[in-house]
Amino acid sequence: MKDLYSKETMLPHEEGGYYAENYRREGAFSQIYYLLPTGESCRWHRIRHEEMWLFHRGGRLLLTLGGDGECPFEGETLTLDGDHPTLVVPENTWQKANAKDADVLVSCVTSPPFSKDDWSLWREEKK
Repeated sequence: MKDLYSKETMLPHEEGGYYAENYRREGAFSQIYYLLPTGESCRWHRIRHEEMWLFHRGGRLLLTLGGDGECPFEGETLTLDGDHPTLVVPENTWQKANAKDADVLVSCVTSPPFSKDDWSLWREEKK
């Protein structure tokens, strides 16, 4: 049976990894499946609203929080895995993620539903 949630069946995400929107209810919430392959990173980004991360399978996902200022900083790193299956990132908080041990499949849920207008990707200035 073909894996429904693999690099071959999901769309590349701008911040890194792959995604597939699974549910959207206008005025309520949206949910995507997000796959981060081993050794890959999810770049610094933030969403105007809280974001809930839910672990499904794979290795550990290390989620680093970077504050809510104009640019991110290396702050607290949290682990999402079978022992810690849920994390909530506060609104407007910079975040990035790394898959250390194995590919990781999670869900990301936002309420209200995700809108690209509410999302920012950090683009580090070249010196």
